[in-house]
Amino acid sequence: MLEKKEKKKNYGKFDRKTVWIDAYPGAHLEDRCQNLNSYILPQNSSGITLIALIITIIIMLILVGVTVNVSLQGGLFSKAKEATKQTQKEIDKEQLQVAVWDSYNNQGNLDLDKLKDNLPEGFSEKEGTYESEKGNLFIIENGMVKDVKWTQDEKGNILYEEKESGIKIGDYVNYENILQTNPVTVNENTQVIKDLQEYSGLKEAKINGVTTEYNSKSQISQETDLKWKVLDVKNGKLRLISENPTKSKVYLYGYNGYNNAVYLLDEICNTLYSIPGVGTVQNLKIEDIESKIDSAKYDYTQYKNSQNIRYGETNEYKNNKYYPEILAKEKTAWVDNVQGTELGLSEQNNQPMKQTPGKQANSSIKVTQTYWAKNMEETNWIDSRYQNIFIKNSYWVASRCVQLQDDRCDFYVRKVQDNSVGGIWICASHAASNGCDYSVRPVISLNSDIQIKDKVENTWQIKQ
Repeated sequence: MLEKKEKKKNYGKFDRKTVWIDAYPGAHLEDRCQNLNSYILPQNSSGITLIALIITIIIMLILVGVTVNVSLQGGLFSKAKEATKQTQKEIDKEQLQVAVWDSYNNQGNLDLDKLKDNLPEGFSEKEGTYESEKGNLFIIENGMVKDVKWTQDEKGNILYEEKESGIKIGDYVNYENILQTNPVTVNENTQVIKDLQEYSGLKEAKINGVTTEYNSKSQISQETDLKWKVLDVKNGKLRLISENPTKSKVYLYGYNGYNNAVYLLDEICNTLYSIPGVGTVQNLKIEDIESKIDSAKYDYTQYKNSQNIRYGETNEYKNNKYYPEILAKEKTAWVDNVQGTELGLSEQNNQPMKQTPGKQANSSIKVTQTYWAKNMEETNWIDSRYQNIFIKNSYWVASRCVQLQDDRCDFYVRKVQDNSVGGIWICASHAASNGCDYSVRPVISLNSDIQIKDKVENTWQIKQ
């Protein structure tokens, strides 16, 4: 018997006209076929036509144009650029914050000198403001890195987040309203009163016949009726200055008065006028004044005193060599041929000094002429409004300076009196002492997150 050979199944075998699908032997193939003529393109078809292609391209171009227009008007590209910039800013901030955390000393205080050594690559520091390689600016408040929001351009315009704020130098700000809700009272046990009694030189003055109630609780008080004006932007912070000096006066005398002038003047301003969460306060410094002088109109570095000694010159004294102890720390002085390295003339360590009168060098003192004096005029300033801001009655400026003579030197504390910026000597290298009382001039640096908006009756309002 012949074996029946099974046909192989054939799926999908077709020509261009008809598809046949084989089944089992004996099947009627004609009944199983399907004519696909209506579904298959003719043999001479060339696909998409040129006109269709052109129309497709035109439609695509229209769609692309609409997409680009929507992207531009919607700020897509600028938003993407801003997002990239903000990401880099956050990276820079995090790097600086790590450096800050690594710069605390064993006492738990931030060591700024150590921080300078720990700054991330590409970072630089200038007057308390830190700038990354990408140009992002930061400040440090209470150990935390914050964005710089307040800036001041070359024309003196005050900017907030790189936009003009409308705030001008000399504008009033309602800081007194906040003071009135945060009153401060002092008594004989308040630290600033105790420090004034102990470290201002008052005890030595009383030995020499001064008997008035200087530096007492009856002489020192918070004045909530002081008005406040915009001074400038420094270290990324908007600063305000009292419109006038205080009625309260501080008495400084002799070597201890010189030693502790900066500390005590800053302490009293901070105690009476600083508000936690709003800002910190210190007394006006000579650098605040010098930075606003137009050197083309008046160059204080060319000052010469009555003995023809120029600002910046140095003299050495081997005979009259009594000195206030803080002199040994000042960068512009040498005691027994050892130069001070710690302090500028408006700086003091975070604690007062107590000196017994009569301290003198073993071999010599060598000091630099840092005193200058000038009756100021409106034309002397980079902005004439500073004449009205600074030249107000009489008050202490929290800075030291030295006036050289041929045979001795005199140690001064800076002051403004009437139209003059100068100082008053309170001790000298030939063991002489002097004393005087003046008002203080508080300057507040507002915290970076404080905003000022809404000018009401010519006074800007602080928003906490």
